[in-house]
Amino acid sequence: MIEYFRLNIEYLRSACGGSGLGRIMCHHCDYSGLLKGSDLGYTPNRHRVLEVVGNNNGPLSAQQIFDTLSRTNSINRVTVYRILDLLVEKGIVERISGGGRSF
Repeated sequence: MIEYFRLNIEYLRSACGGSGLGRIMCHHCDYSGLLKGSDLGYTPNRHRVLEVVGNNNGPLSAQQIFDTLSRTNSINRVTVYRILDLLVEKGIVERISGGGRSF
């Protein structure tokens, strides 16, 4: 079963005041501020992962996130998975299980 990830809209509404939020993606979110406000702390890789998830129209698999990031940055696949786990734990990102991907 493949897991997909998307921004947690309810979390973002409270953190961003609802500004710039589309149905799933956030056009004007301060990703650095979200990380700092969640007690995770800012790292460039966390910021990049959150940006990829937030700037997409729909849920993405960890592999899709990794593929997108690895085109322009040097990042380890395990790092992407760990960051996604942290973002889910803090409620910033939602994990969706979907075998047939019908979102």
